[in-house]
Amino acid sequence: MFYFLAAALAVLAGIALTWPLLRQGGPSRNYGLSLVTLLPIAALFLYQQVGSPLGIGVSGKPQPENVHPAGGANPMVEMVARLEQRLQENPADLEGWILLGRSYKTMQQYEPARAALLRAYQMAPDDPLVMAELAEAQLFASGQPEFSEETLDLLRRALEMDPEQQKALWLLGIAASQDGDDALAVQYWQKLVGLTDPASPVAQSVQEQIDRARDRLGIAAPEPPVADGGFEVRVSVDGATPALPEQAVLFLIIRDPAAPVPPLGAKRVARPEFPLVISVTDADSMMAERPISATDPVQVVARISMSGSPVAGEGDLESTPVNVSAADGATVELKIARLGD
Repeated sequence: MFYFLAAALAVLAGIALTWPLLRQGGPSRNYGLSLVTLLPIAALFLYQQVGSPLGIGVSGKPQPENVHPAGGANPMVEMVARLEQRLQENPADLEGWILLGRSYKTMQQYEPARAALLRAYQMAPDDPLVMAELAEAQLFASGQPEFSEETLDLLRRALEMDPEQQKALWLLGIAASQDGDDALAVQYWQKLVGLTDPASPVAQSVQEQIDRARDRLGIAAPEPPVADGGFEVRVSVDGATPALPEQAVLFLIIRDPAAPVPPLGAKRVARPEFPLVISVTDADSMMAERPISATDPVQVVARISMSGSPVAGEGDLESTPVNVSAADGATVELKIARLGD
């Protein structure tokens, strides 16, 4: 497990060294930070699974963070102090509160991390990134390995709003594994692996957990989702097609009308041109244990995100939800005609 700890220290140093870049803002910083912080988070949980729970993690004591190993001031502490000062001057800086919460988590200061991310959540209660970050901070701050219902609810809502929310996928897999449901854990983690670079340390770490879960299940590999059958969705715009920014994305969400959370599946089309036809099969299922074909009817809805974010925002355009049979050859027409909620 020492290489995981070494990776965590490398990430900590990387944050300190790249602080000038992190201050530049923009959506790319959020996604970059998500990837930067995923590895030490994985290390924390992996150690709990196979090592002593008293060694590190939510049950351990934070390491002294006010002195740098070389004898000088710790750059992370200096960074946090500057960030706190900036937030006192500009308390409406959402990204600043997110960064502060993440920084405290890296320093194993979990209660301040929870407080900072709760502040972010109060500012953006429908942001899946904030939900996932807060859920993680709540888990660490609790001092217990078990997930509370409040924490699980945050993660499920985050995944509903953004089916590709990586931290939510990771943590929900951990929760499923703790409950003894390794099959469900594998489904979450397989989805996560598919969203990362296969050669990255993150993907390799998650794949190791998938392999261990498969061993516990006594299977060599999961059954691939069935790609046969399915239905088609024709998406058009009622009236003239609006001018779309370059970052615009079309999201097609497939839900079970009786249990819409989390979605059965989702598809993403960058820079859409209308009309367009999208094929939906079981290969688009979020989890193999909930194949789209097993639900009849399913509900589909299309939304144009002007910002490219999976979270509905001002100016987004959305279709009326339509129920359709998932039988082979079925076709559904969706017309995007109204502002999203």
